[in-house]
Amino acid sequence: FSQEQCMTFAMLAAEEFDIKEEHKKKARTRAQNVVNALLEEDRSLECIRAITEFLLPRGIGVHHGGLLPVMRELTESLFE
Repeated sequence: FSQEQCMTFAMLAAEEFDIKEEHKKKARTRAQNVVNALLEEDRSLECIRAITEFLLPRGIGVHHGGLLPVMRELTESLFE
C-alpha cells in the first residue's frame, strides 16, 4: 500500500493501542532528540509531528521510503 495509507493505518492503530508510561517516556525523549536535530522546515512537516507526537508514544512506528532517513532510523532503534 501507499505511504499515505501506511500513515492512515498507523494513526488508526494508535487510537486503539497504548504502552507502559516508561516506554512512552523513552519514545518521547528519543523522538525529541531527533526532532531537535532536524532543520526547522522538516520539524514542521505534518508526518514528522504525527510520528513523534502521536504514533511513537503509543508504540506505533512507521517505516517507508517517503520518510527522512533519520526518522526511519529512529523507528528502527525503538523497535530494537
